[in-house]
Amino acid sequence: MTGSKMFKMFALIAFATVAFAGCSSDDDPVAPKPAPVVEVPDTAPPASPTGLSAVDQGWHVELSWDANVVDTDLAGYDISRTCDGETVVLTTWLHPLTEYVDDTATLGLNVYRVIAEDDAGNRSAAATVKVSVNPIQ
Repeated sequence: MTGSKMFKMFALIAFATVAFAGCSSDDDPVAPKPAPVVEVPDTAPPASPTGLSAVDQGWHVELSWDANVVDTDLAGYDISRTCDGETVVLTTWLHPLTEYVDDTATLGLNVYRVIAEDDAGNRSAAATVKVSVNPIQ
């Protein structure tokens, strides 16, 4: 190969390298773009607590309910009591267990509400139970 042919071939290779060095499939207007990832917000409430029971122990009330085995994102339970028209929130945080002892129960008919809440803040319908608290005899 003569010097002039070699120079032309070298120039052609160098031009091709420079011309296409910055190209990628991202720059190709014909190449399909991946679909954007869309986060779907969790708006489904957890299942309501089931099997809620309340037992009057005279000086306190013991609540218990079945464990929620359906919702993997369950954060805990909100527990309140209503007696004589006054509602008292018994937990200022989400209670993680399936039992609770109310040692501030008042005499008379008490209505307890237990609401499940998930990590996204969705709340279930309330499970309710009534118990009459009587003084210890």
